Amino acid sequence: MERRTKYPQGEPLPGKTEEAAPCQQVSTCICEDAEVPMRVLHYGLGPIGLGIVRALSGRDDTTTVAAVDPDPQKCGQSLRSLLGGNGPHTRVRATLREAVQDAEADVAVHCAGSRLSEVESQLLDLMRNRLDIVSTAEELCYPWRRHPEEAARVHAAALFHGVSVLSTGVNPGLVLDLLPIILSGAVDALERIQGERIVDALTRREPLQRKIGAGLRPDEFRKLAREGEAGHVGLIESAAMVADALGWQVERIVERLRPKIARTRIETSWTVVQPGQVAGIVQDAQAIVSGKPAIALHLEIYLGAPRPRDRIVLIGNPKVEIVSRGGIAGDEATVAAVVNALPAVYAAPPGLWTVRDMPCLRASGPTRPASQTI
Repeated sequence: MERRTKYPQGEPLPGKTEEAAPCQQVSTCICEDAEVPMRVLHYGLGPIGLGIVRALSGRDDTTTVAAVDPDPQKCGQSLRSLLGGNGPHTRVRATLREAVQDAEADVAVHCAGSRLSEVESQLLDLMRNRLDIVSTAEELCYPWRRHPEEAARVHAAALFHGVSVLSTGVNPGLVLDLLPIILSGAVDALERIQGERIVDALTRREPLQRKIGAGLRPDEFRKLAREGEAGHVGLIESAAMVADALGWQVERIVERLRPKIARTRIETSWTVVQPGQVAGIVQDAQAIVSGKPAIALHLEIYLGAPRPRDRIVLIGNPKVEIVSRGGIAGDEATVAAVVNALPAVYAAPPGLWTVRDMPCLRASGPTRPASQTI
C-alpha cells in the first residue's frame, strides 16, 4: 500500500539547519492520502499507554499494528488481553526490532519515561525506523532550556530521517503553558502570569502516586528529591515555554519542591499512608525577568487534596482569570492530548516541535451529538 512521504531520508528540510530550532509555526501538510489510516506503533504500555490503545480502538483513521514493552508480564500477550478483551489482537514485543518486523508503522506513540536522558536513545531508534513520534516525555515538551544538546540531537535526527516529533500532555502541554500562551492574546501590557494546579492524587494512576512519594517517610522523600527521583517533571519546561512564546528574556528559573505530609490515615488501591508520611508534593517554579518573578507556577498533587482546580491569572490590561473547578482530569486528558495530536504530527514537516508550534490542536475523533444541555 502506498504511504504518504515527507522528505527523502538524509535530506534536511529546505532552508533548515541541523541546529535545534524551537518554536517555528508548523503549517505544512504533506499527506498524500488522507483516506489511508495511520499505522500506529505503541511504545510503552503503562496505564497511559494502554489508555491510548483503548482510545484508538475502533477509530477508522488509525490502526494499531505493533506494540513494545519490555515487561515480561506483558511480552507475548495481545493488547486485547491486556485491555480485558476489548482491543486489537496485536502482540506485545520486548524490543522495537521485533515489533517493526511484525508490521510497518507510520507513527509511534511513546509513553516510556519522563526525562530526556532516559528516552533519547528510544526516540532515536524510533526515528531510524522512519516513525513520526508523539511522546508523553515531560522534558521533551520544551527541552531547549535545560537540555539544549539533547534537543539539538533529536531535532537533527528528525530532519535527517524526515520525521516529526512532539511531546504533549495535560501538564506540561496544556494547563500551565499552552493555555496561558493562548490567553495572552487577549491581554495588552502583560506584566505577570500566575498558574495554579491542585490535583487530588487519589483520582490518579498508581505510577503517579509513587512518583509523588506517597507513603514515604519525609527523610526518604527528601533523599529522592535531591537525586531527582521524586516530584513532578515539567514545571520548568512549562515556564520556559511560556517565556519563550512571549519573548521574555529569562534570567533564571527557580524551582522549589517539598513534601505534603498526611494528617490522617489514607488508603489507596496499593498502599496505606499513615499520618506523618508523605501524601504528595507541593512544587513551584518561578521565571525571573528583570529581577522579578514574571511567571509563577504552583502545583499541588497529593492524596485527598480538597477543591481540585486549575487556575490561570494574567496581570495586564485587562486582567484575565479563568478557573476550572475540579481541574482537568490528568490521565484522561493526557490520553486525549496524544490521540488528538496524531493527525497534526503525521502531517507536520520534519523536526522537533512543541505544542505552541503546532496548529491549534482539537478533538480529532468522531463527533457525538450532545445528549443534554450543559
